[in-house]
Amino acid sequence: ENNVADFVADAADEEATAAAVAATIDAFGGVDILMANAGTEGNFAPIESLTMSEFESVLRTNVIGVWLAMKYCVEPMKKRGSGSIIAISSIAGMIGFPTMAPYIASKHAVFGLVKTAALELAASGIRVNAIGPGPIDNRMMRSLESQFSPEDTAAGHELIVSKVPMGRYGTNEEVANLALFLAGDESTFCTGGIHMIDGGFIAI
Repeated sequence: ENNVADFVADAADEEATAAAVAATIDAFGGVDILMANAGTEGNFAPIESLTMSEFESVLRTNVIGVWLAMKYCVEPMKKRGSGSIIAISSIAGMIGFPTMAPYIASKHAVFGLVKTAALELAASGIRVNAIGPGPIDNRMMRSLESQFSPEDTAAGHELIVSKVPMGRYGTNEEVANLALFLAGDESTFCTGGIHMIDGGFIAI
């Protein structure tokens, strides 16, 4: 039986998101799990130097994109009487950092959205949780390394790793394992949670 399908959509576009959810329902009969994972780091600049488009583009993807996915998946989940929504935030949702205002603001907003949605949807059997990754070995970290240290990305890497008590980047697989736990029946009493996976970064 074919149990895999893919749909391409701009996470920040309401019409495209609605169409992707509708296509998912057509293919599988409903929605059980939503993982809202689209994100962008944007450009690093002091607050006064940022343009409206730079600030807005990060919030559209990182906040509006999460909200739109929730908006169109909630009703199908309510019809089933259950569901698990997982939003990817970041350690950036717990701290501040110079020159990263759009990204930091967006990830704080995701945590607030998750907590609010968890309260709204608990009675409908829908759980809502956030994952807060720290430095993970992927494309975004390459971008952050180069923005922190344009002349020497290896130095940027070492700078970031030096802030992680466990002394390394996490892996995509480690994040996926946490998401799998939150999506499944092993976490049925977990909602409204901020689940950090950061090697101890925010414990400092």
